[in-house]
Amino acid sequence: MQDTNITKADYFARLIGLPATLKLVEDFGGLTLYLPVGAREAGRQMLADLARRIGPEAARILARHYAVTPLYVPNCKPVLLRARDAALLKDRQQLAREGLTERRIVQCLALRYHITERHVWTIFKKPPPPAPDRQPRQGSLL
Repeated sequence: MQDTNITKADYFARLIGLPATLKLVEDFGGLTLYLPVGAREAGRQMLADLARRIGPEAARILARHYAVTPLYVPNCKPVLLRARDAALLKDRQQLAREGLTERRIVQCLALRYHITERHVWTIFKKPPPPAPDRQPRQGSLL
């Protein structure tokens, strides 16, 4: 199921672009959307709200592809958490270069990423992600 979510998210990224896909997942991840045709006022309002959230062009593309068809938006949680952890570890290195103590680094990262200090320590103890040369050549969402 996780692979299906990543595949679907990759499809969205190709269809409407990565920034719009990330916003779509952030705002609607785990939900099934029923995009209207936009013939009625309620439908036009829903499409206008979607356009405000992900951009007008991305909203038009989704409406064209999924009008009156259920559109499940995967939450991509495992992928997003891996991306967050990678960014956190990169920030850790930068803060260490700036001379902060490990405890101060943990406090800064907990505040920055809205997680507990204990969770930051847990992320620090995880094995590092594989080296870039061992990862697949074709990129997936995030």
